Parts: sequence; structure tokens; C-alpha cells
Amino acid sequence: METNAQGTPFTYDLVLLPDPSTSIRLLELYPSPNFTDDLKCRIYAIPLGETGKYYALSYAWGENKKTHRISTLIPYPLNHASLDLPITASLDICLRHLRDLCPGPTLTIWIDQICINQDSNDEKSHQVRLMKKIYSYAYQVLVWLGPSDEHSDEVMDTWQQVFDMWKEYWNEWSEEWPPNFDDPAQPWLIDLADKTIDLYAHINTPERLGNWQSRDWFGRVWIIQEFCLCDRTAIVCGNKWIPGEAVLVSYDIILYLTLQAFGKCSGGTAKSPTLADRGERWRGVYFDSISRSPPAVLGPFLSLRMRYATSPTRLSLLDLLVQLYASRKRNYHTTRYRDRVYGLLGLASDGDELGIVPDYSCMSTTEVLIQVSRAIIERGRPSPTRGSLPPLSILRYAQLPKFGSEDMDEKVTTRVPLPTWVSAWGHDLTESFEGRFVPDRPYAPCGNSSRAEVIPTSNSNVLGLRGYLVDVIVKTGSRLPRDMADWKEFADSLRQLWLMSYNKKPPVYRTALRHEESLWRIPIGDIVNDKKRAISTDVEEYRRFEQHARDMAQEISCRSLTEKTRTFWSDIILRLRLMTGRRPFPTKQGYLGMCPYHSEPGDLVVVFYGDRVAYVIRPAPPEDGQDRYTLVGEAYCDGIMDGEIADTAEKRDFFLV
Repeated sequence: METNAQGTPFTYDLVLLPDPSTSIRLLELYPSPNFTDDLKCRIYAIPLGETGKYYALSYAWGENKKTHRISTLIPYPLNHASLDLPITASLDICLRHLRDLCPGPTLTIWIDQICINQDSNDEKSHQVRLMKKIYSYAYQVLVWLGPSDEHSDEVMDTWQQVFDMWKEYWNEWSEEWPPNFDDPAQPWLIDLADKTIDLYAHINTPERLGNWQSRDWFGRVWIIQEFCLCDRTAIVCGNKWIPGEAVLVSYDIILYLTLQAFGKCSGGTAKSPTLADRGERWRGVYFDSISRSPPAVLGPFLSLRMRYATSPTRLSLLDLLVQLYASRKRNYHTTRYRDRVYGLLGLASDGDELGIVPDYSCMSTTEVLIQVSRAIIERGRPSPTRGSLPPLSILRYAQLPKFGSEDMDEKVTTRVPLPTWVSAWGHDLTESFEGRFVPDRPYAPCGNSSRAEVIPTSNSNVLGLRGYLVDVIVKTGSRLPRDMADWKEFADSLRQLWLMSYNKKPPVYRTALRHEESLWRIPIGDIVNDKKRAISTDVEEYRRFEQHARDMAQEISCRSLTEKTRTFWSDIILRLRLMTGRRPFPTKQGYLGMCPYHSEPGDLVVVFYGDRVAYVIRPAPPEDGQDRYTLVGEAYCDGIMDGEIADTAEKRDFFLV
């Protein structure tokens, strides 16, 4: 598309917002018979509560160069003069497609690039606070994926076909969704499974599904909020338009077929023998390309969309941040780094209580990240869902490297160091060793002291917390490897440190048997799987697992094992993955555990009231007669995780910098 000839420029002074905190601009896109005709519109301001029916656009900006223009009609005070407003090439092609696809005299739509004065940081700050309402109040959110390519129509048609089949079965059987996979006598379910596999097999190629899911829209942080907040969504790709529910239903069917019906393919137990007969076929279609599957690629925002559509329960801001940046390895992008947080505020159950106000004018990115961490620690609250994190657990994600990623327009030439207790919410975060779910008996190193005790400080860069000192690390061992071929070095290192601990007098464990068990409990953090803490009878299976790892000196294959052993070992491998890279340590008194890889002798193991894990901190130079510490990271410390010393330990105040 050729760049439009430049005319008289549009200025936002001609369409001022009466109150940027309560009013928005809307765009009326005028129809045209030809795709290549100039884009023409009217822009007007209106209070958000008086807008009437309008659409909201969700799209990827692409390259932020405004090379195209849309002609804007100004009725007053310029007597219907037409002025040119610069827009990006991606928005130009989007509006041309929407103009063709949407019948009617005009299309009333909200578009951030046009309806917000992007040159006014003050206006942006006000309007971003309204984003939740803007998308919630919209009649429909239009998701623009971009122009069609050679195979995108096939993918869009597949989602529509699966959705149409599901609607037929839903109407015929009036079943609740999700369907009951425990009942193999549902012929509609078997038929739906067969047809879904056939359709999915056709598009499950890199050039079809792979390219479709690699479009820029799927990598934006803001899409999560934009896709979740409105009850109605439509996905537009080229000239294809399908309801958002079509992708949701297809995703749901694929996920349930995989996790429920075909559990045997991944080491679990199939719940439906009838469906399990199709397991090998599904395995060939799905598991050979699991990294390309919709649950792997689209999981975060589709699961959140389903939550918002079917449940009143919302996730806290901390849960959202962890789910997006630590639990998934997809790289999400924003134009401004601070939008990695701001883009999720509208979905957070505790968004109002946190008091985080989007700011694009006064605060640096580093200041924003400090504000977010402090707000969550001091005012955050867990959501009423299983596995919701306590606010203080944000410290688990204050991981290295400790730098704030400044926005380019801040003209910062050096990387600004963050306080060690602040998370940058970057792309390289790892999950907590506790896992995603709270087991049957959660860690409780604080005993009954479940609330964080924050000590006021005069410096916002210093975080004061109350807790207790466990002990001092005296040595660290070899890192737990990801490749089981390197298991022997780690296991030998752990045994040497265990012997150091075992010979300590007086012993820190109540019984010699429990001290012996620490040798196998420590690498898995005393948790067998997401639902179960380890028990003494697990030791035999663990010993067989360790011996197999030593003997085979290669990645463990579960295929030749009994179902019970395969399931247990699969759980153990998953637990070890969460500990990967950490080092075993003994303390001066004889405690044992797993610490961050960069821990050193002389570091302290502490417990802060308000979290379920221990932490490693390092003494820093004191200031104003006050001891200071840097946060090294979370730690598992065997023998204290159930509150064994919480009642006798002396309370102390720790100031983190």
C-alpha cells in the first residue's frame, strides 16, 4: 500500500478530552467501495459512560513508524475540514480490512494509537487507567492478527469447524462443559474426539499452525487484558472473521483430550479407556510437536480468558505476573517496559488496593518496579484460588540479573541497578522450587505467623522485614544438573555435605532416621508432586530412581517401568527440574538444604514472616548504624520448613538493599 499524500496535519487540540480521567475519544470509520481508497473518519470525545455501542481494537503496532495517514473530518470549529492523522502501516492495513468486513454506514471503534494522544505522557497516564473500563464496556473486542498468508485461512476455518461441531453436540446433548471424560459411554464425545484429531492433524504443521501462532499479536502483554475483559471477542485474520469462543473451545477440547483422555501417553493414567484407544494416534499428532500446541503457546491468555468467562474468581497481580513471566517461557513484548506490569493491572483482583497508578511522566522504570514490589508486599492480597501466592513471595522472583530495563525514551545510557529485593519481571525468570500448586501440607517455616511484618524505612530503596535467623552457610556443593547424565557429581557432593551435617553435635534433627531421610528429601524439596509432601515410605522408590540415574548415566526413560514406578519417577523428575541449578549447602549448626547457585559461605539462611520458603541473604555494609543485607534468593532448608524452630527462634529485623 502506497503512503498517502500528506495534507494538513491533525492536532489533538481540536478534539480535547473534557476530563482525561473519565472521557475517551472514539473513531467513526467511514465506508468505501474500494480497498485502496483513502481511509476517512471522524474523531470525537465523549464521557466513557455515554458512549453507546462501540468496538475496541486489539492489535500489534508493529514498527512504530507512522508512514501512513487517515483523513479526519473536523465538523467544528473547522467546518468539516479534512485533516491528516499519521498512523502505522500495520494499522492502515487493519482498518482497510475492517472497513470491508464491517457492513453499515460507519464503524465506531476505539483504537489506542489514534484515540490517545501518544505524544502526551500525562494523557496516556490517565487513559491507561481507563483501559479496563474501555475494553469491558465495548460491545465487542476485535482482535486483528494481520493480513492472511498462504495457510492462515485453513487455520481459521479449522477453529470455526471445531466450534460448529461443538455447538451441534452441545445443543443435542445439553451437556455441561467441560464434558465428563470419566464416562466412556458418551458416543458424541468419541465422535468429537475423532473429528477434532482429523482437523487438528491437518493444520498441525510449522507453516500452518506454527506461523499462525507466531504472529506478533500473540507476543504482546496488553493482549491478555484486551482479550479477557469483554464478553464478546472476534478474531480477524485477513478476510476471515471468527468468534473468539471458537479458539477457546478448540483449545479446551485439545487440552482435555491431552490431559484427561490420553494421560497414558505422558506417563499418567487414562481416565477413559474408550478414548485411550485413540492415544497412539493422538500422540503422533500432538506430542511430536508439543511446543507448537495451542496449550503450550496460547495457554496463559486463553486460560485467563476462560477464567474470566466462567468464574468470578480473579488472580492477584502477583499471580498474574508469575503466571506470565515465570511459569511460561514465551517472550512477551511491550513498547514501554513498565507496561509489563501496567498491562495486567486491569485483570488483578487486588488492583484497586495496590494503589499502583500508571505513570508515564514523572517516574523512571526503576522507580516503577520498586513501587510495584513494595505495593504488593505491603498491600497485596492473595486471590481465593488454590495455589495463590502470599504477597511476600514476590521476593522469590527478585532474581539475577539485578538491573532495571529503562525505556529508550528515558535516554538512559547505563543500566540502573535495582535493589536486590525488587523483581524486574524479565524474560529469564525461573519458577519457585515450591512449584505452581500448594501441596497437601504446605511449607510453614513461620509456624503460625502467616502475615508479613514490614518495618517502615525512610528510604524507598530499603525494605525492612521481620523474621528470624536460621544459621550461616559454611559450604556449597555442586549444582543440581538438568541432564541426568551428570547426576553422579551432584549426588556425591550432596552426600559429602550430608556427612558433615550428620557428624554435628548436638544434632539439629529430632531423630537419626529423619536426619538420614534428609539425603533424599532435599533434592526434591520434600515434595513428591504438586499435591503431596514426601513421606518416609517414598524412600525406596527414590533410591531406585537415584541408582537408575547413576547406572544409566543418561536421561531417564519411563517406558520400560511399571506404571507405579513410572508415575513416581515422572513426579521426581519434575520436582528436580524445579531445583535445577541450585546447590546443596550445610550450615554451621548442621542444617542442610538447597540454595541459589550464586550463594557463598558466610551467607545467612533466614525466614521472613509472611512466606512459605526460606531465603539466603548476604551482609552488606551498614548505613546509619543499621545492618543491611542483599537478597540472594529463595532456599529450601530441611528441618525448619514445618515450623520446627519458629516458636523458639528470636525475632529479628532485616533491612534489604
